Amino acid sequence: MAVIGAAFVIWRSPGERAGLLIGGVSAWLASSVSLAGLLVAKASKNALVFWWAFGGGMGLRLATLAALMAYGTSHDCALSQPALLLAYVFGVLFFLLMESRHIKLK
Repeated sequence: MAVIGAAFVIWRSPGERAGLLIGGVSAWLASSVSLAGLLVAKASKNALVFWWAFGGGMGLRLATLAALMAYGTSHDCALSQPALLLAYVFGVLFFLLMESRHIKLK
């Protein structure tokens, strides 16, 4: 998230900042929903259910990326596509690292 914060300082136009904000919030929402699914699946004590939840979370992240790409393409003048996608990618990477530290299958 520090990368997104640093980019927020560097990129000053409203379109770039809007892209950073939408990308970062989208990464947080997708990761939060995925983490909730993982926690519910982990409580079931079944490894197969856990891996299905993990795959579902990855699919959700992919669908969110595709939706952001479509949104950025259709709203070309209002947003910065590089800022939108970079914020999402670095946000997802950050949250995936956090998930892998706190969710361990035993």
